[in-house]
Amino acid sequence: MNAVTSPALFDAQFMRETLLSERPRATMLASVAAVIGLTLFLLSRLDASEFLTALRQTKTDYPMLGLVGGLVLYELGLRHLLGRLIHNHRRAPLPLRYVNACLEVTMPTIAILLFAQRVEPLYALVSVAPFAYFLFIVMATLRREFWLCVFTGSLAATEYITLFWYYLLKVHLDHLHPMLRAQDYYGLKGFLMLLAGLAAGFVTVQVKQRIVRSLQTVEERNAVRGQWTDAAALGHVHIRGREETVEIFILAT
Repeated sequence: MNAVTSPALFDAQFMRETLLSERPRATMLASVAAVIGLTLFLLSRLDASEFLTALRQTKTDYPMLGLVGGLVLYELGLRHLLGRLIHNHRRAPLPLRYVNACLEVTMPTIAILLFAQRVEPLYALVSVAPFAYFLFIVMATLRREFWLCVFTGSLAATEYITLFWYYLLKVHLDHLHPMLRAQDYYGLKGFLMLLAGLAAGFVTVQVKQRIVRSLQTVEERNAVRGQWTDAAALGHVHIRGREETVEIFILAT
């Protein structure tokens, strides 16, 4: 007796599970961005950090708050869209998922560009902004798509290294610290982003395989149960001088 799983039904179940994981992902990103924005606003006003005070003095705080606020609104809008797709039993188009990944990864790039307008460009490349790339790469695991994770890491590495070479041609490096002049430093950082994307993709494959096995197990159990009717007592037989009730299962046709 072999249970047969409908490919279309299985694909629909897996896509629904993917959307159910992407929705809290959007919620978490919106929450993290909101906390960062609120912290940035409060600490810069209280002069609790020299870095944040410098942001306010160079008038970079409001553009950064606008960028963070835009990310919050974008993720909330994405969360609403995913909720609509789940409710209507529809899937998210794959090109749209890549566009979404591209927009999110570009946020740290825009932050670096904003920093570079107020401070030394290479200082912007070693600021806290590039660390946001890794946040989006890690969160890409909830997309449950290997190549989407690799795309996220590759795009982050490409944008970061491209910014470095762009600013390298524009600034004079003689007055900077030797570490800031080391091209290997920026190349290694971009390479780590690429590796992070591959690692996220590996985790995604492992999670996907476990989900696939779980769904297949459920389908097989449902198929087995559907092949049998309830047990029915069909008669009495005599076994070694005593009467026994015999229950016979009837295979459904």
